[in-house]
This record gives sequence, structure tokens and C-alpha cells, in this order.
Amino acid sequence: MKNGIKALLASLALMLPTTSPATADEDSALRTWTNEDGRQMDAALIELRGDVATFRRNDGRTYEYPVNRLSDEDRRYISENPPSGEESEASNAPGSPEGPESRRDRSPSEVAEALEGTLVTSTGARRTSRLRDYESIENADYYAFYYSASWCGPCRQFTPVLVRKYNELKRNHDNFELIFVSSDRNRNDMAEYMSDYSMPWPAIDYNRRGRVEPAAQNRPRAIPTLIVLDRDGNVVAPSGGSRAPARQVLNEFESLLNDS
Repeated sequence: MKNGIKALLASLALMLPTTSPATADEDSALRTWTNEDGRQMDAALIELRGDVATFRRNDGRTYEYPVNRLSDEDRRYISENPPSGEESEASNAPGSPEGPESRRDRSPSEVAEALEGTLVTSTGARRTSRLRDYESIENADYYAFYYSASWCGPCRQFTPVLVRKYNELKRNHDNFELIFVSSDRNRNDMAEYMSDYSMPWPAIDYNRRGRVEPAAQNRPRAIPTLIVLDRDGNVVAPSGGSRAPARQVLNEFESLLNDS
């Protein structure tokens, strides 16, 4: 069971990667957890500290997540089946292996700072609302900007492909986020496009598209276009910084995530 975090569970408060694989006991403790937005992940509950639960995925990585953001069923489960905490204490012991850099300690992302307060999400009713939780943005290693519009035929063909691939990648990688940059004719068209295609990612508010760096400085001449940036705003896909077909960039981005 290697499913990871889906869309908004990518907004986990902290990510503490380890290099140790899950044991047989941990694998047997895996269950599917659901947050208040209906997003799911498969993981083992290994520790509970106050209102924060620590989970371990099958790949050995651990995550902290607020209990009050889990579903009612999951909160009841935790109340009736509290973890012993032994696994978590072992994983956090001095000298335990860690990944390249703890997200807790690193400097803020320049891209995340530029995006703060500018994003909206689809409500599913052809409307958008302000994004309130920016943790998935702040903790991301990569930011994929998707330039698209509902009036664009190639965009309408590519968007379902991107939605499927996004959800697939989120199951195994929670260190990225995708941001929609609309070229629609008006705000309502953008909201309808996001709703009709069930876009699981946030978008830059329609009236702020031209004022948000680095989205504005990388705006392409043609759509659909996909451009991937690192935390410092450097273009990492397409390689070399040159423009490339969106499908090619998506494949390149998937390889980048698998190698990271």
C-alpha cells in the first residue's frame, strides 16, 4: 500500500522524511485516513501528541497532521485506538536517519511568499473561494504553473490528462503543488472551467494574475503551457528553460519527482 497524500492532504503541517522502510507490523497497521475535505492517504498512526497525530507511510516517511482536520470517523478511531508512541519515539531518536533537509528548518520559499493571499479553489458549484490553508504551498519543493483557458480546445483536451496525472502523483509525492493561471475571458468562465473539469489544485485569483510573480514573468505566448519552478523561482521543467509542449513537460516533471 504505497498511496500517499492526495490533494489537500498535501497540506500536511510538517514532513519529516526518513530512509528506513516500513516494518511488517507497520504495514499491517496501515489504514486509509480521510480529512475534512474528503482527501485520503494510506498510513499508519504511530504517535499522538496533544491535537497532532504522526503518521508513517509505507515508504517510511512520517507526517504530522492536526487531528481536528480529520473526518469524524477517523477522530473516533483515534480516540478508541490511541497509538503507543513507541514507533514514533524510535523514529525521532538522536541519530535516526533523515532526508536531505527538514522542511521545518529551511528558509521560506520565494514562490510561496509571492503566492500568499492570492489563491482560490473551486467550490464545485462553478464558483471559487479563497484558499485558506497555504501549508501545501509553503512546504512544496516544486511549483507547476498551468496556463490554460476554457475557450482553448487543446487545453480542454489536456486538462483531464493533467487532472488524472496530478491525482496519481499526489498519491506518491506530496512535495509539489500545481497552480492554475487562467487565460479565460472573465472570472465566471474561469470558475466554470475549474468546476466542470474538477481541478483539484488552486488557482491565482482572476484579478491578480498579472500581478503575481513568478507566474506573470513566466507567462507564455501560447496555451496550454506547463512550467515547473523550484522554491527559489528557477525553471526546472522544461529543462533548459525553453518552452515545450505541456505533455512533454508533464512527463519531465514526473521523472523529476520520481528521482527526488
